[in-house]
Amino acid sequence: AAITMYAAGSIVLDAFSGVGGQSVSLAVAGLTVFACDINQTNVDHTMHNARVHGVAERLRMVCGDYFARIAGLAAKWMPIGRKFGAIHVDMPWGKAYEEETYPLHRMGDGTLSAYDVLEAAAPLSDSFVFKCPRNVAISDAVKLAYHVQSIKGGASTHNVAMPLVEVFVNGDKTVMAVIYIGDIAAKRLEDIAPPARVVDLTHKRWTIEQCAKSMLSRGKRVGCASVTFAPFA
Repeated sequence: AAITMYAAGSIVLDAFSGVGGQSVSLAVAGLTVFACDINQTNVDHTMHNARVHGVAERLRMVCGDYFARIAGLAAKWMPIGRKFGAIHVDMPWGKAYEEETYPLHRMGDGTLSAYDVLEAAAPLSDSFVFKCPRNVAISDAVKLAYHVQSIKGGASTHNVAMPLVEVFVNGDKTVMAVIYIGDIAAKRLEDIAPPARVVDLTHKRWTIEQCAKSMLSRGKRVGCASVTFAPFA
């Protein structure tokens, strides 16, 4: 919904698209979608779903390695200044999900880094939507935003545009989270009423789930946190 609201009328990229649930939903909402997945069966399912929903003409689906595909797009688009309205990334989580704090640098089979994935895509958009497990450290969400902005040349350790973390809760259980980075985060924050106070989480290695539980226990559904971190620690 956020992508369709803030990137309406644009072309968006759905990376690691799986069977295409997000890709087809975005196309149904009227967006033009580029999608990429390394599994041919997933690609076939995605195109079937797109045809069933009547949006195959708005979906370009390719099978292949993400980094190779992104490099090819960058080579074509960067010289002419072309960009995606937003990039949606839903990487495989892998066995690291079982750890107490989820490592963004060891996703999938343990060799995929969220930092590398967004670094490769950074020149191709100013808005990023990153789906992640509930047990990602809140400070790592800030680090990921810092990394993207540093690649784009707009960040220092004292000037990081705040990412927006949206938490999906079922009852009292946190299911997953989405980290919004860049223009889409700024636009969404403008539309959210400011919280009553800012919580300093600098000295708390809290996960996103722990932050959500703390907020819900105080009857809050929107909160603001400040985090100081060493970006290359």
